[in-house]
Order: sequence, then structure tokens, then C-alpha cells
Amino acid sequence: MIVFVPATVSKAVLIQPFIPRLRACLHDHNSKAEAAHRIRVRLAVHAGEVVRGPHGWIGTDLNLTCRLVDSAPLREELLLRPHADLVVALSDVVHRAVVRHGHRGIEANAYTEVPLKVKEVATRAWIHTQVREDRHVVIDLRAPDRQSRSGTAAAAATS
Repeated sequence: MIVFVPATVSKAVLIQPFIPRLRACLHDHNSKAEAAHRIRVRLAVHAGEVVRGPHGWIGTDLNLTCRLVDSAPLREELLLRPHADLVVALSDVVHRAVVRHGHRGIEANAYTEVPLKVKEVATRAWIHTQVREDRHVVIDLRAPDRQSRSGTAAAAATS
């Protein structure tokens, strides 16, 4: 699945509270589901530009997001942690803009830098296996965060 988020939504909102809430929802489902119906997700978050082409959405930023979600380091993280419901890869752009500054209480040291070389992409990514939060969070992506509003954020997930 590929999700495009309007530029008016802060990238920080995608990391906190959206990712912890997604992780909590997955955990709630998986704790009640039979093993065959368990959902495990790889999620990538990047910010950039996309355009509508003759056959759908296109752009190097979209390609990077897809490379992140399909990368060996993210797949390996999910394999190494069989009880994890969600593993996340952030692009270096998102990490530098949001995570390293600790916006919204995000813990920068919870993300591990990994080199990424896939097809035409040579960059670094930041990986985190989410820890379940016990509190409920209400998410309203329509409410803009005045701290950060640049770019078009793209997220891709697969289970």
C-alpha cells in the first residue's frame, strides 16, 4: 500500500503519534488473532515530490520510499524480531528534518542508521522496531502542526 499525505500534514505527526498508534492497533489485532491471521508490517516514511503520470503516480521520491520499504535491512529486521508487529524505516531526509531534533518527544536514539544500496539508490536509512505504547492516541491528520509543513510525505507499507 502506498499512502500519500498532504504537505499540510507535519512529517512529525507521521512519526508521533501515527506510528505508535498503528503499532498499538496491530498489536491489539495480533494478540487476538490466530497465527495464520497475524499482520506484520514494514513501513517506510519519506518526504518529497510526486506527480501524476499517464499510468499513475511517479517520482524519484516515491521510488525511494518503495526502495526503503522493500530494503534488505528492513526485511532482516522483521525476520530477526518474530514478535514485532511493525518495523519502520525513515529516509535520511525525514530523520534529519524531524527525528534528530526530537520533535513531539520522538527519541532519536531509538533509530539505528543503516547504509542502503538498492538498484539506483545509495543512501542511508534509519530503522526502528516500535515498542508498544499502552495509551490511546487520537490522530487527526487534518490538524496542521505549525512546526513543520514542507514537502509531500509518502509512506509505503506491506505486510
